[in-house]
This record gives sequence, structure tokens and C-alpha cells, in this order.
Amino acid sequence: MPQRKHFRMILREALERRFGRHRITARELANAFNLVTNESISDETARKWLTGLALPRYERIFELVHWLDIDPRSLFFYDPQHRPLHEQELAEEAQQHLDGQFNLQDIETMITKFKAR
Repeated sequence: MPQRKHFRMILREALERRFGRHRITARELANAFNLVTNESISDETARKWLTGLALPRYERIFELVHWLDIDPRSLFFYDPQHRPLHEQELAEEAQQHLDGQFNLQDIETMITKFKAR
């Protein structure tokens, strides 16, 4: 599964849990994200996330992880068998799928911060 499509699926599931309904508009996502985070996004950016046309920057992914209570490992690696992976393996696998958008240290930091919560 391509990384952007996988991200779209995880984001939609998390938004459904947060808002209690299946369909969230780009405007609703942008407004809610801007209210609860230190980052700001446009409706167009939210639309691209929801449709899988773009991935957020590292800082925005980190905000999404905290706001929507998403395990960052689910964003960076898709395993249809849901096998547990060691964090280093996970970070290395994620790096291969992200086309250089994030470095290995960023991914490991995000996973460590999530586990410390």
C-alpha cells in the first residue's frame, strides 16, 4: 500500500474516533487542527491529507499523533499481519517508504516520545 494512501486511511480512522462520525470535511479538519495545535493548515492542505495527495511535514505529523492519539508506528509502517517490530527495524523500514521526507532520527524520536506518554 503506498504511504500516502496508508496515511489517509489512518487519518480518517482517527478522525472518525475523535468526531464520532464517518465523514469529516477538509474545512472541519483544518479548523479543528488549527484550534488544538501549534501549527496552522489551510483547507486545501487538509483536503490533500484526507485524499492522500500529500503527507504532512514532520511537525504536523507529530501534532496529529498527539491530538488524535495515533500510534506513530501505524503511520510509518503498514504490516497487514500486524507483527510487532523492534523500534530500530520500524524506523529503518519507515525511512525506506518515506522517500527521504524524514530522517531516521526524526522517526525514532517520534516513536520514543509516543511511548513515553
